[in-house]
Amino acid sequence: MPIVDNADRADILESGYVAGTRVIGTVQVEAKVGEVRLSFRQHLTIHNNGPGILYIGPEGVTVQNGRPLYPGATMDMAVGDLGIFLISNTSNNTAVIQELA
Repeated sequence: MPIVDNADRADILESGYVAGTRVIGTVQVEAKVGEVRLSFRQHLTIHNNGPGILYIGPEGVTVQNGRPLYPGATMDMAVGDLGIFLISNTSNNTAVIQELA
């Protein structure tokens, strides 16, 4: 059986990884670690580490139109460089965010 060289590794996350914690309140914030998104970001993980519900969506997300992420839950998304935003139903919720490229 011939050996197959898998030279196309475009689906492998290997150029970057950052993780951090953000305080999420009642005003939307972008789901990112630091001041800017990770360059060439492909994947985003959000863990709700706070007491309130996080709501996830595009810019303009609200507690009425966002997808809820309950306390203790984690969400993984293939996002590319798409902006994802968070808002909470409490003033001091905490999210652990991981960006992978």
